[in-house]
Amino acid sequence: MDIVTGYRGEPHITANQTGAFNAGVVGAANYVMPTGEQLTASIISNNLIRILDGDIVMQGRHITIAKGTYEEVEISNGLQGMKRNDLICVRYTKDINTNIENAEIVVVQGVSTENNPSDPTYNTDSILSGAIISDMPLYRIKLDGLVVGEPEKLFKVTKNIEDIMDIINELNTNITGKFETSKIFTVQGLLNSNATAVTFNLPKTYSTPPYLISAQIQLNNGVWTDMRTLEGFTHIRNDISQVRIDRTSATYYADYFVRFLFIAL
Repeated sequence: MDIVTGYRGEPHITANQTGAFNAGVVGAANYVMPTGEQLTASIISNNLIRILDGDIVMQGRHITIAKGTYEEVEISNGLQGMKRNDLICVRYTKDINTNIENAEIVVVQGVSTENNPSDPTYNTDSILSGAIISDMPLYRIKLDGLVVGEPEKLFKVTKNIEDIMDIINELNTNITGKFETSKIFTVQGLLNSNATAVTFNLPKTYSTPPYLISAQIQLNNGVWTDMRTLEGFTHIRNDISQVRIDRTSATYYADYFVRFLFIAL
């Protein structure tokens, strides 16, 4: 066991430790932070795209374009009568000999086609699992002949803790007094193995469909689990009188108890 944020008398904090901490706080995926210009993109010329300043947490690695600066990338010319999708990505690399890590903005070029071009393949290996190259798509650039389309944003911007607390407080304010306890109800039953579509009746017919808060299934270990996270369930939906479960196969999760929590609107 190592203490990371503690004085040890010598440099000891590694990029892997800091990356793992960032991933634990922010999330293990790729995010743009709510700082600076949030990597806003604009077309400077027919082939030049400018990316403004901001911060990224890419699978725990903090990557930045310094405040007041920008990066520019060049898009290769399209072909007359052809269409193409390019991706502007942040590319993480790690030298296998020196372990030195780096990040840069690159263009992953797609394949030209007459109709319906697809996005090019990019590197998706996990930095947290030791990848030596990984890409984070920022923007899709669609080319129609020689014309470069407006950048299409592909990333998510995270919320900071202050923003999250504001959202929670607003939700609490909006919810308080909106729903009477009597309007919250559950429906439960046995999910049997005789059909791929199973329905359960609501306690009455409502004028508008109640809001489904949660759908859970009790597995063999006795633990209630979110049904929507399990393989085999394709749809869980309700109308004014029933809730319906659709499965890919009747063999999935047969003879288990299920329960649903609703709010009558």
